[in-house]
Amino acid sequence: MSAQSIKDDIFPCTGGLNLVTPIVNQRPGTVQACYNWEPTPTSDGYREIEGYERYDGRQLASLAADPVAQRALITVVPGSGPVRGVWVFDDKVYAFRDNALATACVMHQATATGWSEVDLGATIAFTAGTSAFLVGETLLGGTSNADATITRIEVTSGDWSTSNAAGTLWINDITGTFQAETVTSIGGGSATASGAQSAFSRAPGGTYRFVNANFYADAPAAAMYGVCGLDQAFAFDGTIYEPISTGATDDTPDFIASHKLRLFLGFSEGFVSFSEPGVPTGTFDALAGAGEFGIGNWLTNMAPIQGDVLGIYGERVIYLLYGSGPTDFELKPHSFNTGALTDTLQTLNDQLFLDFEGIRSLQTTDAFGDFASNTLSISVNPWLAFYRSYLIGSLVCREKNQYRLYFSDPAEAGVTIALTMGLGGEYPNFLPQRFPAALVCFANGTIAGEEWLLAGGSDGYVYRVDSGNSFDGAALPSMIRLSWVHEGTPGVRKRFREVRYETKATANRDMTFAYELNYADSHFAPTAADTLEFKPDGGIWGVDRWGSMTWGGFPRSRFKLTGSGTNIALILSGSRSDTPPVEINAVRLRYEPRRRY
Repeated sequence: MSAQSIKDDIFPCTGGLNLVTPIVNQRPGTVQACYNWEPTPTSDGYREIEGYERYDGRQLASLAADPVAQRALITVVPGSGPVRGVWVFDDKVYAFRDNALATACVMHQATATGWSEVDLGATIAFTAGTSAFLVGETLLGGTSNADATITRIEVTSGDWSTSNAAGTLWINDITGTFQAETVTSIGGGSATASGAQSAFSRAPGGTYRFVNANFYADAPAAAMYGVCGLDQAFAFDGTIYEPISTGATDDTPDFIASHKLRLFLGFSEGFVSFSEPGVPTGTFDALAGAGEFGIGNWLTNMAPIQGDVLGIYGERVIYLLYGSGPTDFELKPHSFNTGALTDTLQTLNDQLFLDFEGIRSLQTTDAFGDFASNTLSISVNPWLAFYRSYLIGSLVCREKNQYRLYFSDPAEAGVTIALTMGLGGEYPNFLPQRFPAALVCFANGTIAGEEWLLAGGSDGYVYRVDSGNSFDGAALPSMIRLSWVHEGTPGVRKRFREVRYETKATANRDMTFAYELNYADSHFAPTAADTLEFKPDGGIWGVDRWGSMTWGGFPRSRFKLTGSGTNIALILSGSRSDTPPVEINAVRLRYEPRRRY
């Protein structure tokens, strides 16, 4: 065969998993099957995922000189059962887990020495206040000899100047039990305690959801607000814990949002309570501007939308709340056929969510109506239809422009399956992942200006996601199989000669390469797997430094092919525990057309 008859084709690795388009019509560079790869941030290639690793505030194992020893130091959140919730506030990580006897849910903070229980504190009522206390002072019981640190002072009647101030002292770091007695402070404060302090605690169980917000004019007044479905909502500013009352008989909200300087608390049964403006704590007061409304459907998610609108989602409805308060609030139905499944609502550029027909964006719903063909996930809807009933939760990774859904694996206990949607290209790209850990809750936050993705496990560990190159020290396997390529002539047999992957790598890496011909027809001998070497990008003369790159290197890996068929499928697989991910951006394929098959 002459050199002129050898054809050279190159196609981009983009499009992601496609389970809908007939095989013969699939574009080269799309994916038939894979695990533990993800779309690149600009959707111009596929990249092996990063790993995850346990975290308790100590140095991450992947950053330590001795990762094995460091990993052994990092502990579970103290207590029993799964992690109930994990969150980032003020550059700190917090986790909630039931205590050892499962009689209460305990809040913990990740510190340089591991998990530390957060003192929720207590309140003590006082009367006959003759001299004012100061925040930060030590409170002393005149008879009981109990002591505590004062964190807040709330005077509800009287005045210190007239020796009849009455109200509540908020305290923590408590030693002993106060009683009806005179209480004083080192700074000269004095009042009469009405009795023993009333300690705060939280009911065991539940699923925690959070929001960070600042309802006040002061910059330091931000706090985290949380709900769990089995207890009252709460606020925590890093020092002071405060329960929040809506006034409902069963005051155990499930969902939470901050909007228009009001705190919105949602109940699964379908009604929503909101606070008066600028006063998210205490008891919601209707006379001061608090209120409530219902949606007539099971509530599943709430979040503000660009344009000063609050999105309120049920399983089969979407409502949009316009206005700024009870006098002009207008709850408009947006859809009675589309909703959002619980804990799937995330905001990237638009609001993204999973419903019974697939993944949607609110913008898509608004523009095209309530039709399954208008979902973002048509190419993977069969995959979602299978896993939907095993849904756990969702995350966004803003740095990578990704929306992720997590599911428990029905085939294997202790395994979590994920589907990542990359939004960096013209169309969404989907790729699945598989993690050997039962993840139960998720959070996205920022620490020291860096995006952190966190997950809580059923084993009591908190994990940092997209961290390290292993599954918490275990090997991280991966596989990607590209769609069948027939070069536009599905009926012509071809002699395939060479494949080249256009790649990006930051370290030398060997992966296993294999290929199949003619739809893996049994009449064609299967090819043996072989090693394909990936190398870092080559250096640039006068720019890069000696000893820090591969001189004259090219970001591609090639393999000589043997065999003929009407089409070819390319397969890469590997396993790693300390090597950075490999990225493939395009494939160059050399072949000779032969005869019609």
